[in-house]
Amino acid sequence: MGKHAHKRVAGTVALALALGTVLAACGDSKDGGSGDDGSKAPEAAANYNGHTAPFEGGKFNPPVTMTTIGCTSDLKYKNGETFENNVALRWAKEKLGIEVKYVWSAPHESGACANKLRLSLSANEPMPDVLHVWANDTASKNLLQNLIDSGQFMDITQAFDQYASGELKRIMQQYPQAWNLVSKNNKRYGLPIMQLAHNTDSLLYIRDDWMKKLNLQPPKTIADLETIMDAFVNQDPDGNGKKDTVGIALSLQNTGNTLNFNNWLADGSWIFGAYGATPAVWTKAKNGGLQYGSVQPEMKPALAKVKEWIEKGYIDKEATLHDVTKASELAVSGKAGILPAPFWGATWPIGDLAKNVPGASMTAYPLPVGPDGKTGHYTLSLATHAFLINKNYKHPDAAFHYFNKLLEFSSGTPGSDMENGFMEGYDYAIVDGKVTKEPDKIPGGPFDVYKATLIPETPNDPSRNIDSFTRLSKLKPGEQPANAVDRGNYDCCKSVVANAMMVYAAKDTAYEDLFIGGATETMRSKGEMLQKLEMDTFTKIIYGRAPLDEFDKFVEKWRTSGGEAVTKEVNDWYKSVGGK
Repeated sequence: MGKHAHKRVAGTVALALALGTVLAACGDSKDGGSGDDGSKAPEAAANYNGHTAPFEGGKFNPPVTMTTIGCTSDLKYKNGETFENNVALRWAKEKLGIEVKYVWSAPHESGACANKLRLSLSANEPMPDVLHVWANDTASKNLLQNLIDSGQFMDITQAFDQYASGELKRIMQQYPQAWNLVSKNNKRYGLPIMQLAHNTDSLLYIRDDWMKKLNLQPPKTIADLETIMDAFVNQDPDGNGKKDTVGIALSLQNTGNTLNFNNWLADGSWIFGAYGATPAVWTKAKNGGLQYGSVQPEMKPALAKVKEWIEKGYIDKEATLHDVTKASELAVSGKAGILPAPFWGATWPIGDLAKNVPGASMTAYPLPVGPDGKTGHYTLSLATHAFLINKNYKHPDAAFHYFNKLLEFSSGTPGSDMENGFMEGYDYAIVDGKVTKEPDKIPGGPFDVYKATLIPETPNDPSRNIDSFTRLSKLKPGEQPANAVDRGNYDCCKSVVANAMMVYAAKDTAYEDLFIGGATETMRSKGEMLQKLEMDTFTKIIYGRAPLDEFDKFVEKWRTSGGEAVTKEVNDWYKSVGGK
């Protein structure tokens, strides 16, 4: 997700909010390329009512075939079903008239599936009819770009106009930047798949029992926050007579060759945002192009602030070694007084605090503003995977029909046959004439059918939760949610509606990585060196092993050692995809 893939979290809240995935299907076909770009949708016979095969009652009849590949995982099926024979495949055939066939399969988690796909591509083997491809880190974005460059996949521009549902068209009109993931030379080589907007943006959760004990007020500015952290470090808030607490739990663990200031949990991006800085991502420059945040002048005072907080013990000195789990443990074990976390973080991981420290509690607050009134924070890039269609596939309308239906499911489209779920007896049941999703009411227990589809992290309307929680915030006492999405969010997360509204109020101050393409030529040859230069310099500065002015030397060396070339290449890419 964006440059840094966030860790999947377990539990009811994460499943209800994020539709997280356990099985990922990236696809491949037996139809070879023909030499053109496939931009023309196949002509639909007049008696097929605009489709490429007989279509009636919402399904192809007889069923059409759609080949793909399967990236398997340890998904536990029910009723003795398997990866090759399960409810998701049956749903596609019975309800859509699409018979899905796997060309081959390989494990997803080990990377074997992606590696096998790379080998197939290198051997110029024909790709399948459709292909789901992850694009949430550098390696997977490179693979996606290579697939697009292979010439085997369709420019879907015309097919999109012809077959995309009204809902899908509305979403893409609202979030046109998502097309950048699959675009090249102003052509669109697949459907971008987006996650929920601002679903992991941070709030500051602060120990309100410590605040009350030390007579502290909620922070509005960075200066206010420093007053709180100083008290948490130096006034023995846990009352054990030892100086063993830290102000805030942050994960600054290096990922690859960079310090990671941008996280979905224990996030430090807002410190930089308070100074107008955007570390390690490409954002809009004043000239309309893209600029790399880590070399902008706003970084310097932000690095100075991080250095100061480490020196004063506000941030644990081992923060650069802590991943998000280790950092959050400082807070839920009672050793850190503040934890940046998503709006749903009040349930997990912060819900564990009261179990570990009786009487302890945390309350969420908005991110503080900097000395000049600035605020900003990192948000994950929306487009994190893609659905490609082979340019020789005779039934692109089938691929769109499949995609449209998954979108109906994730959106809970009222009146749709997907409003309640995929299949009775799996993800819902009907008891006394009413739909229920209570686990004990579903024979044999529930099974999340979407996880077994070709796109297991289903297509989303990014604003789905924003709209849903906004409606929930306006519910009157005794009033019930009006649709399936609202009911799901209400059942799992009614206690964090106010937190969600705090996040959404700050959504215009969020920054995301706008470069979502594969590695450029100079990135491939010098990117690792440039990242190491950045990590070494920033690490030395925040730990006091180099003066702050070392930042200026770093910027100059970064530019002359390949950074200027990278910047040109990134902007060339940005122009080639339309620069949205």
